[in-house]
Amino acid sequence: MFVTRMTLPRRTFLKGVGATVALPFLEAMVPAFPARAQAATGPLRAAFVYWSNGTIPQEWTPAATGSAFPYSTILKPLEPFRHSTVVLSGLDNTVEGTHPTASSGWLTGVSAKPTEGDDVYNNTSIDQVIAAQIGHRTLLPSIELMTEDFSSAIGSCAGGYSCIYANTISWKTPTTPLPMELNPRSAFERMFGRAGSAAQRAARLRRQSSILDSVGREIGALQGRVGPGDRRRLDEYFTNLRQVEERIQRAERQNESSVTVPDAPLGIPQTHDEHLKLMFDLIALAYQADVTRIATFYTTREISQITYPQVDVHEPHHVASHHANGPERIGMMVRIGVYYSQVMARFLEKLASMQEGDGTVLDRSMIFYGNGLSNSDQHVHLDLPMAVFGGQFKGDRHIAYGSVPMANLWMTAAATFDVPLESFGNSTGRLEI
Repeated sequence: MFVTRMTLPRRTFLKGVGATVALPFLEAMVPAFPARAQAATGPLRAAFVYWSNGTIPQEWTPAATGSAFPYSTILKPLEPFRHSTVVLSGLDNTVEGTHPTASSGWLTGVSAKPTEGDDVYNNTSIDQVIAAQIGHRTLLPSIELMTEDFSSAIGSCAGGYSCIYANTISWKTPTTPLPMELNPRSAFERMFGRAGSAAQRAARLRRQSSILDSVGREIGALQGRVGPGDRRRLDEYFTNLRQVEERIQRAERQNESSVTVPDAPLGIPQTHDEHLKLMFDLIALAYQADVTRIATFYTTREISQITYPQVDVHEPHHVASHHANGPERIGMMVRIGVYYSQVMARFLEKLASMQEGDGTVLDRSMIFYGNGLSNSDQHVHLDLPMAVFGGQFKGDRHIAYGSVPMANLWMTAAATFDVPLESFGNSTGRLEI
């Protein structure tokens, strides 16, 4: 018997001038003599996606538990992914404070130290606990993204808590908050190369150069050596990569005239909608290329002042969140919630379209989608909104736990990655899903 199929190491890169492009999971990366019963599967990933300022619980929480439950108004755009979705109710995070501790405690399960200075103290967040154990397997241990910069704020942001607590949800250690990347170009270059100053990036923009162009010869050679299934996967991956790069370049061209500081970063889209979608697309690319397996996305910061004219919300988000039971502002909050569910559905569709082994990237993912507040008007930290997407848990279910710590969910997430934890934050044990 002769085996002629080409095999590739799992960590294969295409190298060009100033660029390193990782490859998606391919059949050629499976050993030449796989066990017949052992189907090709990709790596396990996790994303922790946070939206801010609470919700309208009665418009988020499904009216029934179990399978085939009716989708609520806010969750309705996600119904096409019913069989990959578990909605979890009854998860609490008994932290002190309001907005800053809602975000800082979401992935840490503790109350942050009250301080208005830089002597902050929290807990290592669960994304970084997992990244510390598995991050050596990928180019980047994790990526941390955001769309709203408030890093210039100093002192107290709310109730005697430092603004540092409101500016990130990811903590490397209890005293080390991780900065979250705002600029899509910077995030792209971390993943695929082409680092440099803003002036160098602007010069490349004028030349309209592309990372894919720099590895064009290597791409052609690889596509000629792999099978038809892998060629389709490579075509899809490189198409996604080029589309994201072109969108970043368009944003840079739009913003180039407004750059007044020579080394100011380029690439931030003019609208929050495009910024949000571009960051989600970067996470999808990072997963497809196995650049990282852990992503944390702080879609908007707590106390966000962003408006949403695309859904007829012209008041700042934080202002709308304090609705005092007024129907007009409640309607605004519902429309904002529906909008984020629509954008999340777009992200899930992209992951579901990426074939990998005998399934999809979505099948091999755990996407945690939630908020550190429930009733936005009252700063309630109980019965927090949470939905989990992907193929790691049986889908099409709404589970109501009564009242258990959110940290129990993070214990389960760590266990799924074979990261042993005896406890985490204010947990009382693993959550059964």
